[in-house]
Amino acid sequence: MDIYYRMQGKGISLEDMQSYRSLDGASENEHHEGLCACEDYEDMLTYAGMWAGEEHEIVVFLGYKVGDLYDGVQVHPIRILDRMSYDEFVEREEEFLDLDALDELELLERFGRE
Repeated sequence: MDIYYRMQGKGISLEDMQSYRSLDGASENEHHEGLCACEDYEDMLTYAGMWAGEEHEIVVFLGYKVGDLYDGVQVHPIRILDRMSYDEFVEREEEFLDLDALDELELLERFGRE
């Protein structure tokens, strides 16, 4: 389990995120269910900075990596931790860098199992 970041349309439920399958046309992992995400704050900041709009939100969530895609990783989400605008995401940089530094055991201690 790890922390992941995703930019998506506002209000998409965890259940819809869990049933989504990101495809890039070049991945051997396309048989896995999972959605495209970024593994750390810096990657999400770079990606979202190019595409973020009023219709988007950034979702911070716990999940399990199921594969690699050309522009990120394919993840099965298990718990949404927060949703926010791009501007709020930028303002909370220190908080997310601290989360990125936690290992799996520390994440379990902090957030528990789902």
